[in-house]
Amino acid sequence: MNRYPLIKIAIVFIIGILLSKLITVSIVSLFCILLAVFLIAVLLFFFKFYQSSTVFVYILLILSGLSYISIRNLENRPYPFDDEKIKNVKISGEISNIDLMQKEKISLEIDVDSVSINGNDISLPIRVLARIFDNNLDSLYEKLSIGNSVRVVGIFQKGRNARNPGEFDYQSYLEEMGISALINIYDKSDFEIISDDKSIFPQKIFEIRKGIDEKLKVGHTQKAYSLLRGLILADRKMIDYETRNDFVNSGVVHILAVSGLHVGYILLIFLFLLNRTNIMLRVFLTMLGLLIFLLLTNSPPSVFRATIMTFVGLSAFILNREYNGINALSIAAVILLIINPNELFSPGFQLSFSAVASILLIYPKFSNLLNNLKINSVLKKILLFAAVSLAAQIGTLPFTLFFFGKLSIISLFANILVIPAIGMILPLGIITLISGIIIPWFGLIYASANNLFIELLFSLINLFSKIPMAFIDIINFSVYDGILFYLFTIFFFTTVFARLSIKARIIVSVLVVFNYFIYTKLDNHYILKENLLTIIYIDVDQGDSFLIRFPNGKTALIDAGNATEYFDSGENIIKPLMKNLDIEKINYAFLSHLDADHYFGIFHLIENDLVDTIYKPSTDTSVSKESDFLKYLNEKAIPYIDYHKEIKRIGNASLYILNDSTDMRSADFDSNNKSGVIKIVYGNNSFLFMGDSETPAEGFLISKFNKFLDSEVLKLGHHGSKTSSSEKFLDIVTPEYGIISAGIKNRFNHPSKSILERLKMKNINYKRTDKEGAIILQSDGENYKFIDWRNFNTFALFN
Repeated sequence: MNRYPLIKIAIVFIIGILLSKLITVSIVSLFCILLAVFLIAVLLFFFKFYQSSTVFVYILLILSGLSYISIRNLENRPYPFDDEKIKNVKISGEISNIDLMQKEKISLEIDVDSVSINGNDISLPIRVLARIFDNNLDSLYEKLSIGNSVRVVGIFQKGRNARNPGEFDYQSYLEEMGISALINIYDKSDFEIISDDKSIFPQKIFEIRKGIDEKLKVGHTQKAYSLLRGLILADRKMIDYETRNDFVNSGVVHILAVSGLHVGYILLIFLFLLNRTNIMLRVFLTMLGLLIFLLLTNSPPSVFRATIMTFVGLSAFILNREYNGINALSIAAVILLIINPNELFSPGFQLSFSAVASILLIYPKFSNLLNNLKINSVLKKILLFAAVSLAAQIGTLPFTLFFFGKLSIISLFANILVIPAIGMILPLGIITLISGIIIPWFGLIYASANNLFIELLFSLINLFSKIPMAFIDIINFSVYDGILFYLFTIFFFTTVFARLSIKARIIVSVLVVFNYFIYTKLDNHYILKENLLTIIYIDVDQGDSFLIRFPNGKTALIDAGNATEYFDSGENIIKPLMKNLDIEKINYAFLSHLDADHYFGIFHLIENDLVDTIYKPSTDTSVSKESDFLKYLNEKAIPYIDYHKEIKRIGNASLYILNDSTDMRSADFDSNNKSGVIKIVYGNNSFLFMGDSETPAEGFLISKFNKFLDSEVLKLGHHGSKTSSSEKFLDIVTPEYGIISAGIKNRFNHPSKSILERLKMKNINYKRTDKEGAIILQSDGENYKFIDWRNFNTFALFN
């Protein structure tokens, strides 16, 4: 550590920032503690207690990190209202940032001056992320400038919190980025520019980014354009989900982020072009070029880190001083965290800095080992190149598992091929840009060549991702697991690379792996447990979806929520939830009826082979959506069964399908009233699911089943609409709890106030997904309990 003095400063400063997540101390108290520690350190130094003085200096740095992030976060304002979604809100403010345009969507940040709700003006100095959804946004996009004063009307809302187990907390992410809320505008006429003022420098950078983006479209295919936009402008929004998933599965997702690899290529290009210039001029112009590249990429942590390290390296070269990578990395970390301490918690920072630190610390050990081997020189170079990739992957592994939940088995081999390919694609993309400006015809030739290379790259990565066992899903990798990983890794490398015999090294390696897997089990908590019935009332916004895990391990899904162009419940909620719960497949998928908010999410699950058998209402061939869905199921060869009164024994539980589609064909029974109604019984506990059934269907069920409808937990029909849950029906069911599945401030105003009053009058407790997010209960056959999945203890679930 004596060779790396700056890393000590970086580490203790980072510890202080991390403490902000664990403790809350007022700024005044922190200032007083800081002053006291400073005075003690000075006194100890004055009286020549140097070691003790050094300890207090480190404590001072830790407190400085804690104080600094606490002060900086005073600027970050949380979501300002109790209502999580408010319609027809007017805001006025100034544009502070504009993203590159996506298809039919513009995103920009607005520093708000005032907010008007129902004619009441409120002075509210916050930053919001405005998203404009409409057709033909090109003309508006061309008019927008950073610094414009604007007035917009839209839906003001909170970012989606983690509303289901394992879900990403988007609101917390926004707040760490200094953004308090979202405003969605669905008609471009609701976005008004009221002044043409511009912030000159930020606007100029944006115009250059926009110009480069337009040039990238020329001559490139959509695939090539989306990749080059990510590689050159650090904007990956145009890369589709399937492609990104292939990159993750292959272990090469890091190349989609502009990183030190790309900065290295930019550095080589500048050094090559300026090869014949004066050394001082060459260094100065190279630094200037890298700074411009940093600004054009919107300064992501990885590019910032690589740029600072390069600046340090070039400065050391000019000053004829020795370059130390660890110290340079430490300088980059401290500077970046001073600019924005919240970057410490961003994936970009963590992945970038852990990769480089690991290369600097671990690669030399691999290098020494390989250089001592007597092997072919070409093979040795390949192995040395692979060792760099392996060192980086070791360092980033905990973060990769935490953020992506996948361990790529083939990543080492894939990187040997993919990194050189990017080394060809990126420079060729830059040459295409430059030549396209000077001689457009040359630009088209280079673009055509790059199209071919990128198509081959995507095909190769797709092939890697489809290899059996190309990756392993890792469930619930925790911070504790990550800390253990680094501790065991440090022990492994300090021990195995010591002067030990081969036999001793093998024994140590086996013991390290064995003990790591034992100790990582200590913090494992599972929502799903054997011999218990678990029901998850999933929050899919305005829609229905319920995941059931039976005591024998079989799973069922009742409905799958909605899917739109912008958000798919199957892809974005149910599939991640299944992964979080380690559910490989849905054995039985029950679709109550074919309304979009109940079944559109099933398509993604079917396309990804996550469903065994579909249960549905019988098909009315006169209704196009029903005949189209039947055709789709046949094309996909998905087994399906039309509803008829049936009892399914699943382990020790029973699932009753209470309606027969053929019994409900009168004109009184519309799509809602033909909903599949399901009752699940496990021991003494029973749970009733009503789909979108309304009063006519309730009357039909009462006439057929009467007291058999009695259930302890009722999923209210039609999201708590006033057309459902009649008094007579509630008197027959006599539920202890009612569950209402509805979206936050949905346009239908579900649940109805009259239904909530009715539940209260009948002393029926109720829970709502729009208020609580996912609702989870478990039954052991004797009792059922609700679980606070955000902070649950499975060991104490049942006494």
